[in-house]
Amino acid sequence: MKTIHRIRVVFAGLFVFIGMMAGIDLISDKKPAWSWVIFVVIYNPLLIAAAYVLFNQGVPKPWSPTPEDVAHKLDEQGLLTKETLHATRALQLADYDDEGPSYLLELTDDGVLFLSGYYLYRIAAHRKDTGTFPCTEFTLQRDKQNGQVVNIVCAGTPLSPVIMPLAVSDINFTPAPEDGQIIRNRSYDELQAIVMRAKET
Repeated sequence: MKTIHRIRVVFAGLFVFIGMMAGIDLISDKKPAWSWVIFVVIYNPLLIAAAYVLFNQGVPKPWSPTPEDVAHKLDEQGLLTKETLHATRALQLADYDDEGPSYLLELTDDGVLFLSGYYLYRIAAHRKDTGTFPCTEFTLQRDKQNGQVVNIVCAGTPLSPVIMPLAVSDINFTPAPEDGQIIRNRSYDELQAIVMRAKET
């Protein structure tokens, strides 16, 4: 559980607790019995629902479209690009304050793919029969308008990434790569060496 998630949980709990205390205070002074029914059946569920919405801003909801849904809709509009890549090695960086994990993947064409963001959790959560990421062969599905990765379809065998207890913010890549960028001017070994030096400091 990351820092921001802890804060959300704490404030949501305080919100519900204070709301319940205020509700009890309103109906406890010789109010009719039916007011307690309203408190339990209507007020409390609404209070919990309000806390869920207020303290999960920016977090995908269970009813939100899946990555597959987003990709399908973009494809129907002619706004989906697909790029099949092959990877040989992978390095995984830690999440930091719910910003999502990051990956460096060595590609067979000597490029290095950088992926980073909370959406990677969402893609992993909704992946059904498309394999486990990272893997040796996968297709990046992007929004043609902004280049954002909306889905990853795996086709190869799973890769066991080197897992580093560092977040992107702990590493001075100079310049920092952008999500979805294929790095051509630095090799995987060079980038891994930068990560290892950051770990030692």
